[in-house]
Amino acid sequence: MEIKSLEDRRWFLKKVRPKPAKFKFKYIGDFTEKIKLIQDYFHDDMNWLSHGEDSWIYFTHGQVTTYTILNVPNFAQIDFPYKAELMVQDKNVLELCKPIIKELETLYNGKVGMVGFNKLPPGHFMPPHKDQIDGAQPFSPYYKVLRRFHIPLFTNEQAFIRVSREIKNLKVGECWEFNNNLTHEVWNDGDSDRIHFIIDILPYRWL
Repeated sequence: MEIKSLEDRRWFLKKVRPKPAKFKFKYIGDFTEKIKLIQDYFHDDMNWLSHGEDSWIYFTHGQVTTYTILNVPNFAQIDFPYKAELMVQDKNVLELCKPIIKELETLYNGKVGMVGFNKLPPGHFMPPHKDQIDGAQPFSPYYKVLRRFHIPLFTNEQAFIRVSREIKNLKVGECWEFNNNLTHEVWNDGDSDRIHFIIDILPYRWL
């Protein structure tokens, strides 16, 4: 479906449904070799962002720190196409991520949205939530449309993600798509940081 007018776009985003509940996880492939340069990029001076109590995602991300590379500043918009904007001064990290971004864009013939790293320290968790209208964050059609991918960069055997009733320990280098519209939660019972490379792909370029 190709959107040809602003009215078409408004209609699509207002009517779009969440991803089907039968879809929880989808294994994309082994990206171990593809992430090596990204893993090597990590250094002590990276500017990790904490989400304070005044943040709209504090309930879900209060125990997580993020390193956002690309972001969609106004994800609640409907009238204009979503546009990912660079959020870091060091453009080199984006260059390291681009081959993987391009591969996932090709998978859905789409375009990139949010890209970044999430760090969950030992003993920390993200409570159960849905990435749509669930009272914990403002509604956005972006959350319903996007295809979200996780690639663990650093993790341990006691770090888990649950989507609906399915629980997985994602291994370093594995690329997984998961259904963010279902209730999901994350916890790290290990003794090392869980750091995931997260990429959002909008499966329609006109979005």
